[in-house]
Amino acid sequence: MTKNLSLNQLIKFSVASERKKLSIIRQQKKPRTVQVAPYRTARAACTNFFIKHDATVIQNAIENLQRRTPRTEWATRDVKNSILALRSLMSIHFPDSIIKCYFNRTKEKHLLFSGVDIIISPDLILEFMEKGVKYIGAVKFYICKNELSLEEGIFGATVLKEFLDNIKEDGTSVSNNHCICVDVMSGRIFSAQNESDSFKEKLNIYCNEINRLWDAA
Repeated sequence: MTKNLSLNQLIKFSVASERKKLSIIRQQKKPRTVQVAPYRTARAACTNFFIKHDATVIQNAIENLQRRTPRTEWATRDVKNSILALRSLMSIHFPDSIIKCYFNRTKEKHLLFSGVDIIISPDLILEFMEKGVKYIGAVKFYICKNELSLEEGIFGATVLKEFLDNIKEDGTSVSNNHCICVDVMSGRIFSAQNESDSFKEKLNIYCNEINRLWDAA
């Protein structure tokens, strides 16, 4: 079985206790149930709003959610929290340097690092030109009631940077400031750190832990 974690799981793993880390691995190896990914409508609306800068995208998504009749507690929470997330997104001020980028998608969704398949699935790829050089970045929307700490947010954004460093074309540079993890509920934006070598060492430690715990779980 492939050793894999989503970016969100890896973020939580990076600050978890040994016991919690083992729990994360066990849940990934043997998920209890198969269910629809949470916040699908909210995530799609966040992405479209980011591209179009049109508030009606958010309003239409909220109205769509309000018309639903959830049949389970999980679905009820999903609708409620999705609406909260979308309303929160409207109050986030994104820097002009982000807004003025060209937005793209990528078929690449994975980062293989030290034997672990990290499922990145960026919501958007950013592209811009500066002094004749093409730069890229990425956006990942984090939608959860539990807010990201500063450490978690920067870690998630820096994993995005590492992902882009692995898929970028020749002649293209990755902009740290444009690798952002957006905590939608709290309205906070986190950018990637600059110390690439020290981060790779840290990520390597986490992946080695995942490999060790995966075999033990």
